[in-house]
Amino acid sequence: MNDKANLGLNIGTLVVVLIALIAGGSISVDLYDTVHKAVDQSRENSKQITTTAAKLNSSYDQIIKGQIDANNRGNITIKYFVDLFNRIINSEDNIIGNLTDHRRIANISRDDQINLLKQILNQTR
Repeated sequence: MNDKANLGLNIGTLVVVLIALIAGGSISVDLYDTVHKAVDQSRENSKQITTTAAKLNSSYDQIIKGQIDANNRGNITIKYFVDLFNRIINSEDNIIGNLTDHRRIANISRDDQINLLKQILNQTR
C-alpha cells in the first residue's frame, strides 16, 4: 500500500502543480494584457497632452498677438490725441498772441488819436 499511497500522492501533487501552472499562466496572460493596455493608454494620454499643449500654445500666441495689436492701436490713438491737444494749445497761443497784438495796436492808435486831438486843440487856442 505504500507504493499505491506514494503513487496517489505523486499524482495528486502533479495535478495540483498542473492546476497551479494553468492558473499562473492565466494570471500571467491577464497581467500581460493589463500591462499592455496601461502602456497603450499612457501613449494615448501623451498624444492628448501634446495636442492640448499645442492648442494652449497657439491660444497663448493669439492672446499675445491680440495684446500687441491692441497696444499698437492704443498708442496710435494716444499719439493722435497728443497731436490734437498740441494743435489746440498752439491755436490758443496764436489767438492770445493775436489778441495781444490787436490790443497793442488799439492802444497805440488810441494814444495817437489822443495826441493828434491835443495837437489840434493846442493849435486852435
